Amino acid sequence: MKIAQLSIRTYEELVKSQNFKSPNLKHAYILAWCAEIFNIAILIFDDVLDNGEMRRGIRSWHRLESIGLNAINDAFIMEQMIYALLKKHFSHLEYPKILQQSMDIFSEIGLYFQIQNDFLDCFGNIQNSGKIGTDIEDKKFSWLVVTCLELANEEQKEILVECYGSKDPHKVEKVKGLYKALDLPSIYYTYEKKSYDRTKALINNLSNGVPQEIFLDILNKIYQCVF
Repeated sequence: MKIAQLSIRTYEELVKSQNFKSPNLKHAYILAWCAEIFNIAILIFDDVLDNGEMRRGIRSWHRLESIGLNAINDAFIMEQMIYALLKKHFSHLEYPKILQQSMDIFSEIGLYFQIQNDFLDCFGNIQNSGKIGTDIEDKKFSWLVVTCLELANEEQKEILVECYGSKDPHKVEKVKGLYKALDLPSIYYTYEKKSYDRTKALINNLSNGVPQEIFLDILNKIYQCVF
């Protein structure tokens, strides 16, 4: 519900700042639910790919006995429903300059969010990630392993090839030890700060009359792992 609520709040702030005379609250609610449903569909796909057991502290949808891999169909149905709603209610609208600016902002935020997710999968805990990380065991093409390959020497690459994708806890720990030896946590925190500063600069350059506070609120929530 957080994304839907944030979408409505964003709309309300835009209405106030632009002094809209006929705010269309119905469209705002439809778009808010599209954003919420899209996020849920992406999380279902992600959990199926990871075979994750937990999501936000509760059992993953595909892990329920009556669901299983039918979760993939559920996610596709939700995705198609979003496209149908957008076509029905928004196909007649024009795209103002603020849309392109917003897309630039959310592109930067989206990249950071994915890298943050990869990092927390390995170095986070269930309290701040809401799930049990299995990217190493599942041989995921994550930011951590890509960065590791960029920095590792030949001996370290041999360790990675031997251990990455194994479900043996000892080999998983060897991969984590390799990440630490290459100082990947420090590299991540440096990236995190730079990404935050870049996004904040984009927000500060928004067109006049556009409420910057709502974008900063989204940025800070993601930066602090609230979503």
